[in-house]
Amino acid sequence: MLKFSGYLAKPFDIDELWARVDAIIRRVYGEMSSTLTLCDITLNIKARTVKLKDQPLELTNKEFALLRVFMETPDTVLTREALSETVWSGVGLGGSKVVDVTVMNLRRKLGGEESPICAVRSFGYKFVSTDRARG
Repeated sequence: MLKFSGYLAKPFDIDELWARVDAIIRRVYGEMSSTLTLCDITLNIKARTVKLKDQPLELTNKEFALLRVFMETPDTVLTREALSETVWSGVGLGGSKVVDVTVMNLRRKLGGEESPICAVRSFGYKFVSTDRARG
């Protein structure tokens, strides 16, 4: 069981929270890889680079953060609200379409219809890690 000893006062910065969680995980489980690879996409967290089929891919900061969330939770349906909280640090986007537009731009850069990011009607999005599951 993971034991946490520490306190983070509200309101807190989401980046600081991620850094603290990462530090706790490193202490308990050791250093984890800073590179994620799925579906011909390689994301290097430390270098902040992305390659698609070994070709460099230019992403905005939000697109990079969004892709990181998707690749860290493959085959998991993520709501627009969860993505907004994680990537936009809880900024009140309300009924804004900023999540949808950013996902659309990311999908276009990842190959359009061939992108592993799929919409889940009336709910959100998921990163499909296998061709078979894209159906």
